[in-house]
Amino acid sequence: DPANRGRDPRGLSDPAFASVIAATGPIEPLKAIVRAAVTRRPEDADAMENACLRNGPLAPLHQQQCLGALAALGRIDAAYRLADRMFPDQRAATRAEQERLWLQEPEALTGTSVVFTPMAAAFRADPRFLALTERTGLRDYWRTSRQPPDFCRTERVAACQGII
Repeated sequence: DPANRGRDPRGLSDPAFASVIAATGPIEPLKAIVRAAVTRRPEDADAMENACLRNGPLAPLHQQQCLGALAALGRIDAAYRLADRMFPDQRAATRAEQERLWLQEPEALTGTSVVFTPMAAAFRADPRFLALTERTGLRDYWRTSRQPPDFCRTERVAACQGII
């Protein structure tokens, strides 16, 4: 809505809508994401980055939305800082150790779907993506299952080398 450009996005301040979102955590990161996406102003992108990378914990859904927005708006370094928080190292020397890691943090990789979206193409193109797929076990899974992600068919990404 052009008349709403640059203002608080319509709907996010509606008490009925805000109460649903607030149940998953503070609404500020979501407002900052929408504002930055609408205005494309550097200062709004800076505010979004700050809201997404603040020291306090973000709800998993907000982390995913932040990661996608940071990637889509070209804030790749910030997206990787957030990804480092979101996706812990899941590598292990033995199968038993691997299972212990998964049982200790079963939600560790629940937010990975955002890295497979079109808006995260620049994130995947970055050389750091290979390390992320290795530390999370995704690359091993793709290689051993022979089930590469769809983007490997259309993108020249280091993480896809040797798995297709």
